[in-house]
Amino acid sequence: MRSILLVITLLAAAPAWVCAQSVPNGQAQILDGPRCSATIGSGGNLKLPSGETLQGKCEGAGTTPVLTEGGRVIEFTIRSDRSTEKDRTELAFTEKKSRFQFGRLYAVSFDVEMPPSGVTNDFFYVAQFWQSPTKPPIAGVRVQRGLSGKATVMARGDGSPPEGKSIAEVDLRPDAWVSVAIRIKVAPGDGSCIEATIDGVAAPRWCGSIGYADDKDAMPWYRFKFGIYKGSEPGKQFRVRFRNISIRAIG
Repeated sequence: MRSILLVITLLAAAPAWVCAQSVPNGQAQILDGPRCSATIGSGGNLKLPSGETLQGKCEGAGTTPVLTEGGRVIEFTIRSDRSTEKDRTELAFTEKKSRFQFGRLYAVSFDVEMPPSGVTNDFFYVAQFWQSPTKPPIAGVRVQRGLSGKATVMARGDGSPPEGKSIAEVDLRPDAWVSVAIRIKVAPGDGSCIEATIDGVAAPRWCGSIGYADDKDAMPWYRFKFGIYKGSEPGKQFRVRFRNISIRAIG
């Protein structure tokens, strides 16, 4: 099993806070699956035993998330038979208590598996730290174009090139679970830092601009979401599976 540790460190220390542990855990439910649409929360939502609901969003060829393996794995699929501008099937931590506040240190972990799928030639994210509705994610795990099962941990912010900064390579081998552990600090100016450890091998720590302080549409917080968000590629099917998702504040 491969292990990824991503760290983005935040400004100030704060009491411990746990949003989710071991999601899905066999007791979660998908609600209103057929209603999953481009309107977030309209359907395909994941109801947790804690009472929190992760909101679903489906666009283009994206299908409703499905629970498998006794409800302990959640699977996302992009169909091959539709031509659209972009495709999406995702779940997002949207409740107010789940927002990531600047100035706090968070830990996010999950296992991810990519069954044999097409090779993408367009943008393709399997995990995102989202801040702005008009700009791409400030950090995440992005599948590389033109390569089979290759991805990178990346980050971006004000002044970044469009593709952002690649921090570490991730090998998403077919039908092999990859364990990902993420910590994130976002601070003003160039005070944010991110580092990733993959399969026990630490990539060099990178510090710079992460987040959109200069974007009027950006939120004063950010959130985590996972699944598939990509440019449309008719004729290709893509699948991604997740288990053991956990989010907590550690400072």
